[in-house]
Amino acid sequence: MKTNKIFTTVFILVLFFSCGNKPKQGQETEIALANEKFAELGIDKLQIKDLPLIDSTSFDNYGFANKLNQTQIQALKLNGRFNDVSDFYLNYRINLSENVISLVISYQKGEYELFTVLINYDDDYNIIDTLDIAYDEIAESLSRIISTVQTDKILVERFNYMEDESVSEISVYNIDTLGVFQMK
Repeated sequence: MKTNKIFTTVFILVLFFSCGNKPKQGQETEIALANEKFAELGIDKLQIKDLPLIDSTSFDNYGFANKLNQTQIQALKLNGRFNDVSDFYLNYRINLSENVISLVISYQKGEYELFTVLINYDDDYNIIDTLDIAYDEIAESLSRIISTVQTDKILVERFNYMEDESVSEISVYNIDTLGVFQMK
């Protein structure tokens, strides 16, 4: 008798907590398609980094891992945005907004320049906006970019070593609800 009451209580609790958690009609298909697209692009296994974070990607600390293949490059629409670049590397994801997919990708331009860019995508992987968040060049080592990404803003610090003393300039960007970066 006591086990019957326990079973009934557990059953009612499970039923109560599971009600309302089911996706709406049609939403299950969208979730399945999104998960399939994530898996196809390799994003499902990509590390999601917590905010705030500092990105200081440079030739000294970058491993050139997670190189994208041509199918991934085309699906992420990188060819049209970044001309004259053939090798892209998928670094990590961050959650800036529920409305966008935010990926951090690095690419090398020539032998001496390494760019790291934050790209916001819509659900169909159309590029909404991009922002260079790290940069390193080793030809003359005259400039560098390091960024701090927070939930409500991004601080991009540009270093210029052309003068006798290094000069630093900080730009602050907000992210609007559509995923567009706006300089303050």
